[in-house]
Amino acid sequence: MRICVVVGYFDLFSGYQEIGLVQALAKRHDVTVVAGNLVSPIFSDSHLERIDQLREYAAGEREEDGYVLIRLPSLEIRSMIFAPGVSRVIQGREPDLIIQVMPGQLLPALAAAATRNVRSQVLFGDNRAMWAGLPRWAQRLKYLIFAGSKGFLYRYSTRHADVVYGYTPDTLHRIRPFVGKAPMEVLPLSFNDSVFRFDEHLRSKMRESLGFAESDKVFLLAGKFKLEKRFIEFIRAFVRVSRFRSDLKLLVVGPTLSDLDAGVSADKDHWSAVRVLPFGSQQSLNEVFCASDVGVWPAMPAITIQQAMGTGLFVVLPENDLVGHLVKNVRSGMLVRDLEHFEGFSLESAISAWADSFDADRWERARLNRWLSSEALAERLVSRG
Repeated sequence: MRICVVVGYFDLFSGYQEIGLVQALAKRHDVTVVAGNLVSPIFSDSHLERIDQLREYAAGEREEDGYVLIRLPSLEIRSMIFAPGVSRVIQGREPDLIIQVMPGQLLPALAAAATRNVRSQVLFGDNRAMWAGLPRWAQRLKYLIFAGSKGFLYRYSTRHADVVYGYTPDTLHRIRPFVGKAPMEVLPLSFNDSVFRFDEHLRSKMRESLGFAESDKVFLLAGKFKLEKRFIEFIRAFVRVSRFRSDLKLLVVGPTLSDLDAGVSADKDHWSAVRVLPFGSQQSLNEVFCASDVGVWPAMPAITIQQAMGTGLFVVLPENDLVGHLVKNVRSGMLVRDLEHFEGFSLESAISAWADSFDADRWERARLNRWLSSEALAERLVSRG
């Protein structure tokens, strides 16, 4: 099958949904990616500096790992990216299936002109993040602006779609008024199974470098720092628990010490059980996941959840319409209604309970979580195409 994937930002280092899906699709099909030549503004200058990445890619066509990548000279318009001639480039590839990834970025929406007589699918990302933290009046105002701008863009993007996917149930709920008659389904964010997999040797090596014993129970917080993610509350509670449970350790990956300083400075004297690491490569993230035992995401979705689940890490997630759909089996993890009151216990008691609530079979959990892999979800896309 000739497949054309159209996406505004295509950052290979990110490990985001579109990267893993393209790599998985390319193993069995003729895949072309049409994208802009700019790095997503979601990545900070310091992050790009650490990985030696410029903010602009060379425009043009090149062979990647089993697929063709066409980067078009682009302009950024606030949070959107624009490039002329998108539909003409797509039609030149004569695709059997067109996949538009996150049309709110604008460039993928321009592919709609090429979908009239070609099977097409549209993938929408998480929408709640842009509303998080806003007061109710600001959310109403933002919704009105959204309906008049992105709402129109969504209608245009999906007018010929055979199926519309949302990364979360919440996504489908939010975009439903702006989508036509196409069927809608949840397509979770996936992990790249060529990168994120359990490795006993990596686990031992990483734990040794961090000074963790094999008998330690290592908790993980991972993600870009935002107050809404409630990392600080969790760290405070964990530090208090670690004072009487010396076998508990915590890895915090993503936030810097300066991010956390104001919220946890009073507890810094008791941080012997905590290690703070910067984001690195996808491979280094896999090492961190392998080294950990329990991953906790107190609030808000993150691709690191699925990536960690790919390594068989036991996860604790909020029971909501953003991530609740990811735990299909009780062996994979648990859902909690309220982080602060886990079944009537304090967060400190909950942390201690979580440390003892999972079995040690990482391989079995990784197998159970394979439905979230890029390979599995790519197969699902093609079966609908």
